Amino acid sequence: MIAEAGLAALWFAAALAALQLALAAIGIRRGDVEVMAAVRPVAVVQGLLAALAMALLITCFLRSDMSVLLVASCYWKRANAWGATAAIAAGALFPIGYLVIEQLPSTEAFAKSIGPSWSGFAAYAFAAAAMVVGSLARPARRSA
Repeated sequence: MIAEAGLAALWFAAALAALQLALAAIGIRRGDVEVMAAVRPVAVVQGLLAALAMALLITCFLRSDMSVLLVASCYWKRANAWGATAAIAAGALFPIGYLVIEQLPSTEAFAKSIGPSWSGFAAYAFAAAAMVVGSLARPARRSA
């Protein structure tokens, strides 16, 4: 739902950019100051929509356990493909496992006691741990 709202905000911002372009072209062609004055409020709304879209898309990204990969790959010099692969596998294991135990009648009560929030937290924690362990277990080769 968050990604769809962000994408819709981007589409509206793009439509407002087209409106800005049309208003500016008409205003310049006719030399009409009133038409040119309409460009500014459209630009303000477009900027607000673009900011909303970015905030929603960043929120969507941060809610997934893939943010561990981004942070590690940007800020940790020893991160490598082995660690990324381990982080993806570990990050996917907990949400999938939670969905499975939630559907089984024998473990449904246990799944409700855990809740989806703790499953997500475990996905973050184990993805981070797998990134560190996977990257340190097989260091990247440095070329001379």
